[in-house]
Amino acid sequence: MIVIYLQYIFVDESGDLGFTKKSSRFFVMAALITFDKNQLVHIIKNMRRRFFKKELSSIFEIKANHSSESMKRHMINKLNTLSDARALFLILDKRKASKTRSIHEIYKRMFSKLSELFESSQSIEIEIDRVFTKKIFERDFKKLFTISENSNAIKRVNQGLSHESAGLQFADLLAWVGFRKFEFKDAVLHDLLAIKKEDIEIKL
Repeated sequence: MIVIYLQYIFVDESGDLGFTKKSSRFFVMAALITFDKNQLVHIIKNMRRRFFKKELSSIFEIKANHSSESMKRHMINKLNTLSDARALFLILDKRKASKTRSIHEIYKRMFSKLSELFESSQSIEIEIDRVFTKKIFERDFKKLFTISENSNAIKRVNQGLSHESAGLQFADLLAWVGFRKFEFKDAVLHDLLAIKKEDIEIKL
């Protein structure tokens, strides 16, 4: 019997891809990786039922930008208890990027870089927040994750709805944490994150 170990990867981003004076300097794509996505569901359920019942009573989905400091710290501390979890931060400094590149092209390049970090023989299920039409997603993004020949690997690449996905809500937190570190030099929560993590500079 062949045993396949499936990695779940949840991806979100923070910052913007504009090049105006009001645009952010950095754009950060964060990926949360785990072999057990159910543990993320369990954490969110306990937050809603116990620890942050009042704060989340009228909140459809958890967004780091609108969450209290105590909630963000709670989520990070819970992540730190997951022995298999790790985080990737893909960082684009737009001052070093060509302004002629389109938003779509930049996002595709970063997503492509993410795909390069996983071997074609690895089984993964990746979920990103729904931002593209199905046609564009199938044409430009889904095919980036390939399977090597004679491999039993599984590759699933999907767009999800963040309010339905505990993993995407944690990915949103990580993207926010990474963006705070690079855009505002505020690394407090990034430093609090004790799981294996890596900051990767993207060059365009």
